[in-house]
Amino acid sequence: MAIQKYIQLNGKKYAVIQDGWEPSYGRQRTYNVGLTGKTIIQDFTVLTRTPQVMNFTLKVFVNDPWPDSTFGDWSDLLTAFALPSCTLIEHDDTITYSVGFNQQFLIPRPRVAAAAISGSAHEVYYVEVSLQRIHA
Repeated sequence: MAIQKYIQLNGKKYAVIQDGWEPSYGRQRTYNVGLTGKTIIQDFTVLTRTPQVMNFTLKVFVNDPWPDSTFGDWSDLLTAFALPSCTLIEHDDTITYSVGFNQQFLIPRPRVAAAAISGSAHEVYYVEVSLQRIHA
């Protein structure tokens, strides 16, 4: 199984900046303190539906994807962000999830343009995304 340096969202590839990302797993449990001072525990844990959040820093081309059109640009990422859910294909090109963006805003951080082999430059953003796995 080959590990790629990109993920796919809705059929478009996005380069992942950080190395060795790890998904985080949570429990559907909340702790609150009641009026009497006792701790109130609400546990909705279902073992087959563990909450899973994946955090990435993506390299997103502003308007001219490189090396080819299979890579997404800023407008493609905004289109996926606007959807209630989208398809994520992980680094191995086989594991697929239905995910939703786990944030209210996408904040692009402009970076120095990436130079192509041909000598042309491409403007890129680094964008941090948090994706929540959606269980059907």
